[in-house]
Amino acid sequence: MKTKFSREKFVQRIRVHLEQDGFPRLEMTLIVAFTGLSGFLTSVLLLHCGLLTIWLRYACAFGVAYAVFFTLLWLWLYKRSGDLVDTVDLLNVIPSPSGASSSSLNILEAGGGNFSGAGASGSFEGLASEGTSVPLGGVGDALEVAGEADEFAIPLIIIIAIGAAVFALLASSAVVIASAPVLFAELMVDAFLSASLYHRLKGLHTRHWLHTALRKTILPFLIGATFFVGLGWFMQHQVPQAHSLGEVIHHYRTTP
Repeated sequence: MKTKFSREKFVQRIRVHLEQDGFPRLEMTLIVAFTGLSGFLTSVLLLHCGLLTIWLRYACAFGVAYAVFFTLLWLWLYKRSGDLVDTVDLLNVIPSPSGASSSSLNILEAGGGNFSGAGASGSFEGLASEGTSVPLGGVGDALEVAGEADEFAIPLIIIIAIGAAVFALLASSAVVIASAPVLFAELMVDAFLSASLYHRLKGLHTRHWLHTALRKTILPFLIGATFFVGLGWFMQHQVPQAHSLGEVIHHYRTTP
């Protein structure tokens, strides 16, 4: 009797294995944290380099952080390449063709690896619930100075705007951390299994792992970026001479 394989079955089995064998949510927490740090440092560096327009600086910081996020996903996939063959053997999800040796499953070459493989197209239900957003340039300032702000000196609208932007980033980050096993499983399928295994199976379409990561993350990323870029524009509109969130807070606390 011939077993019918599908991308969804591969994703499900690898997701279960990842949760039993490792800590995918903790790993995603570290990825999100380093991504946020890169965005914050980018914003600080751009400020020192003379980019004084707040909303534009936040937009650039988000762009850099998003690139860092994809780089960290690549590093995670590369790290996983070493035990992928063992994972596939353990799950026994791919029928070995007659006469094929286990060495045919070596997907990554020494010295960098190849991530040009792709997986089958599938449904992307609940994109927002499975996506990710990245906390970055500005959120550190927001948490620090907003916590020290005097409510009676700072307009309520400013406090609400800061709170909304921070909440959007923290909430979307929590969502991606919770859904990390599914996201990692899909990336593993698209990045590794397709290159050496999917060509044995008929009727499966392919796509690059970057395509999967982009589709899973672009919506929440844009939501988070929109909130912070909008916050930057609003603050500079209210206090044109200010070049950072700290200066906006300082302006309202020192102005009678």
